Amino acid sequence: MYTLEQIEEEFAPYRNRYGFVSAGGDHGHNTLFHAFYVNLLDRYKLLNLATTKKEIQLFNTLIDPKYPGILRSAPVGFPNANPHSHDSLKGAFWLCHKLKDYSRRFYPVGQINFAKDFLNHGRLHKWNWNPKDPNKFDLHGTYWRFPGMIAQAQVAAGETPHPFNKYWLYAELALSAKKSKGRIERMTLPFWMCKTIKGISPMADMFVGHWRENAYRKYPGGMGEVFESWGGPWKTHPFTKHYAGLFDV
Repeated sequence: MYTLEQIEEEFAPYRNRYGFVSAGGDHGHNTLFHAFYVNLLDRYKLLNLATTKKEIQLFNTLIDPKYPGILRSAPVGFPNANPHSHDSLKGAFWLCHKLKDYSRRFYPVGQINFAKDFLNHGRLHKWNWNPKDPNKFDLHGTYWRFPGMIAQAQVAAGETPHPFNKYWLYAELALSAKKSKGRIERMTLPFWMCKTIKGISPMADMFVGHWRENAYRKYPGGMGEVFESWGGPWKTHPFTKHYAGLFDV
């Protein structure tokens, strides 16, 4: 078992300029990669009043202050260089799902309402998210084309997903389970989808279990092997050690 001091010291060199755990200076997928760090805190039972509040405050630096349903790639004052990252959104929805549960236990420690605000923004803007001009249509911001992601957001917001969205998400997980080894997104994105929907129903757990079984078939070394296979700065990242042999979904 690790202490918080040990974890923070180990990961300190891997925090980017915005304070999120990443690698190689990546600053465009903050919630996607930082979610793996928060998941470790959860696994090692280090999410408490102080750490939950800290993670909520850090997450909220990426929320557009005028349009809280829009996730930025960087805090205000820095370039929003990756405004339509589906990867970051999927990590963000799980963070909302997890940190919301903990913040309820330790109320009041802060607010984390992004998943709910994301859906509200979509409903008020014809399911279009345009960080430059929220009232103007932007093809890249038409997330309604990804009903599985909308279902994940609905679960994270405490809503019951629309059946169409829910079954589309299940189909995405089934398709992901069949895919061969390759791009890291084939594993990281469904990982957060599984983490978010696990436990909501027996059917959801069936698809999560199917995905996990096939994930181990492709990567017996778990998510640690996935990161190591990416090479570069990820080859020796602490995630390769802490996720060795594990797909903890």
